[in-house]
Amino acid sequence: MKKLIGFYEFIMFNRNIKRDCGFFTIAQNSDVDYVKIAYGLALSLLATQKEVPYLAVGVTPGTEILPKYREVFDEIIEIPWNDDAKDSLWKLENEWKAYHVSPYNKTIKLDADMLFLSDVTSWWRKLENTPLNVCSEVRTYHNEVITSNKYRLDFVANKLPNVYSAMCYFNISDVNHLLFQKLGDITLNWGMYSKICLSNTKPDKFTTDVGLALALKLLWYDNWCLKPSILTFTHMKSHLQNWHNIGNGDFAWTQYLPHYFSKNLELIVGNIKQTGVFHYHHKNILTDDIIKKYERYLGI
Repeated sequence: MKKLIGFYEFIMFNRNIKRDCGFFTIAQNSDVDYVKIAYGLALSLLATQKEVPYLAVGVTPGTEILPKYREVFDEIIEIPWNDDAKDSLWKLENEWKAYHVSPYNKTIKLDADMLFLSDVTSWWRKLENTPLNVCSEVRTYHNEVITSNKYRLDFVANKLPNVYSAMCYFNISDVNHLLFQKLGDITLNWGMYSKICLSNTKPDKFTTDVGLALALKLLWYDNWCLKPSILTFTHMKSHLQNWHNIGNGDFAWTQYLPHYFSKNLELIVGNIKQTGVFHYHHKNILTDDIIKKYERYLGI
């Protein structure tokens, strides 16, 4: 059993609270340039958010950050306490550290492969009186609530809260310190937890969605996975779009849906203008052309 770093070692991390509210993502490069993807996310926040356009980024120690990226990242934080994801392509094993390193009193943690297309200032108003809120409802590009369990069989079989770790809110509190400490323990000892706690199915490998859901369940925190979600996003995995007769292959939605990004930063998918937060999933969506449109719009 791997030992989790102790409580006082967490405190020893030099957390510098820079602002009251902000967004945070982890961007560890693998075969994908996640720092570039996080740059796109940061640009979209600067282009759309009236009050909270700030994105802090957690990176692998020693990562080279381009000067133009540094100009838009509110804070760049090297991930502490070893790199638990060094042998992983998906780079999920450091997600539990988000709480411990975020430079904000109140944080919305995001996956990097997202674009903000509308202002979500109202979310902060609704969230300010709760310590924790985890996204539990996502939508298709038609703005329909997603009901498919295609990627969630482990959730159904083990009666886990249907959460999406790609977007969650937390503040600095004992509630969240305990939650993310539990998530860290689950992450580092996944084999043991999956064997003991997931009796009906055994996921092949750790995912943050299942890990976070299990942590919430074990701590009886399920009530913070509210429906309807305060937090929500458009989730572009192909089998979540309520399409019929599309087979079982995990194909890219871009093969079937026309899409374009206007010079006014409007994203049109299948002739439908997208709003809110767009989780594009397939990383080739963020082209250099889209980045240049953002840079021109922001005068960067």
